[in-house]
Amino acid sequence: MINHGIEVLGGNGAIESFSVLPRLLRDNVVCENWEGPHNVLMAQVQRDFRRYAHHLPFIARVRNMFKGLRVENLKREGLAECEKISAELDAILALPELEASVYFRPLMDRLTDLYYTGCMAVEGAWENLIKQDRTKQRLAEFYFNRRVVKKPLAEWTEYPTWVSKLCHDVRPRQINWKEDQWDGMDDPIWE
Repeated sequence: MINHGIEVLGGNGAIESFSVLPRLLRDNVVCENWEGPHNVLMAQVQRDFRRYAHHLPFIARVRNMFKGLRVENLKREGLAECEKISAELDAILALPELEASVYFRPLMDRLTDLYYTGCMAVEGAWENLIKQDRTKQRLAEFYFNRRVVKKPLAEWTEYPTWVSKLCHDVRPRQINWKEDQWDGMDDPIWE
């Protein structure tokens, strides 16, 4: 809030003779500034994982997403990948910091992809239950195979079928303007 106040006041907020905000900002406990190259941010994340174990509740959250699924193969594979990433992360954090940084970023990318897959799978479960639409569930399974486990295309013989089904699922349908009107579309401005 202090930083925002300085930005709002411009030059009048940045000089101590005009405002107390810079003094308040200087005397305040300030968290690290999240600016800079991606590798600097990854180094800070690694240090925070070592110091505060932020990864443990995050991985538990991802694990819980997969535990609640009804699609058995995605549930089983997602939980297995969660345990695998957790074990790899523990092994990386046991290494010296500079050596660990080589392995850290690719693992964080996989963990992020696993999180996205869990989010899609949870949304897909809801859409399947409420709308009887399996599109997002199929997309979560596809994304899991393609991005998390990075299944080689040579081993993924049904890959063209998956892509075809996904393209068919998200293909827009033709709009019938008489039946698909939104509220207010009968106003004269739409005619």
